[in-house]
Amino acid sequence: MTDRGLIRRAEAAGVEPRYTDSLGNSVEVPAETLAVILDALDSVPGPAPGAAASAEPPAELSLPPSPAGRSWGFTVQLYSLRSAGSWGHGDLRDLSDLAAWSGGELGAGFVLVNPLHAAEPLPPVSPSPYLPMTRRYVSPLYLRIEDIPEYRRLGHAEQQRISALAVPMRARNATDGLIDRDAVWTAKRQALEIIYQVPLTAARLQS
Repeated sequence: MTDRGLIRRAEAAGVEPRYTDSLGNSVEVPAETLAVILDALDSVPGPAPGAAASAEPPAELSLPPSPAGRSWGFTVQLYSLRSAGSWGHGDLRDLSDLAAWSGGELGAGFVLVNPLHAAEPLPPVSPSPYLPMTRRYVSPLYLRIEDIPEYRRLGHAEQQRISALAVPMRARNATDGLIDRDAVWTAKRQALEIIYQVPLTAARLQS
């Protein structure tokens, strides 16, 4: 059981020493975790030595110059951030456009997105981005196929084949149906197999 003195310190600092898990069980936060959190909080600038102690956190914190005045942003589930060019699934071009617009026109300081880790390599693809197969790689579902450099080196016929794959996917952007990750990945995988036939340049091999 966690030391009562440590629990009292945590409660005084506004840190919950226990939580309820998904099964409804009460779980105590390990003592070492509480100690690390409290040590981190102790490093936050507070009252000067000798000042009256307070259980309330400091009212003002000094921020580095760079984020000052740019402390807000958008939180998005990237897969749902679909534009007219998306293949039925939000992608990195959509994220780039949102970041450029919100930062440039609105003064946002950040965009927070869901995990972008890779899911299953073959359908069925998990419908949750929070259950990745690996955290070492980014999911290819978030690629904008037309932004891949080798796409621009394809012949007209190959680009037309990829456009044909994109059309039914883009039509889904105007519907209220659920995102069909299996259909999106099937189409994008076929497109990637076409692009894979284009040899990489020396510069791309080094990147």
